[in-house]
Amino acid sequence: MQRSVLPCLTGVRPGDGSDIELLDAIDRSARGAGHGADHEVMIEQYRLIVVEHGASRGYSYLYATGAPYLLAATDVAAAESALWAALAATDATDEIDFDHLTSRHGWAIDIGLGAGLELHGRGYLALRGMAPPAAYLPSGHFL
Repeated sequence: MQRSVLPCLTGVRPGDGSDIELLDAIDRSARGAGHGADHEVMIEQYRLIVVEHGASRGYSYLYATGAPYLLAATDVAAAESALWAALAATDATDEIDFDHLTSRHGWAIDIGLGAGLELHGRGYLALRGMAPPAAYLPSGHFL
């Protein structure tokens, strides 16, 4: 990854268990339903970052490498900030993946390519009656 392209971000902070109500509100905006008790599991297993710019809010759970595990936001601008913050948390030698992208994730593809990441097509995202959420990057475990 090209660290020289990382933007200077504001409104990004570490998250914790006291943010679960906020996270569920963001989930409802991004994907139509909160993750509820899943947040308690993810908070124990992953680092959490929260983005807040007025009504524009988002979050990302991060792997130990800093790569995004799951990302949700109220709008694409907050999703972009959360993804950039996740990339800033990585080490230059870490492998970075964000998977399960759909046609609504052009913003994530643009960030990845802009950061010098390679683009590979693999796998799929099964939604079954759910429109692909735009400001959301699902994990493999928690849609």
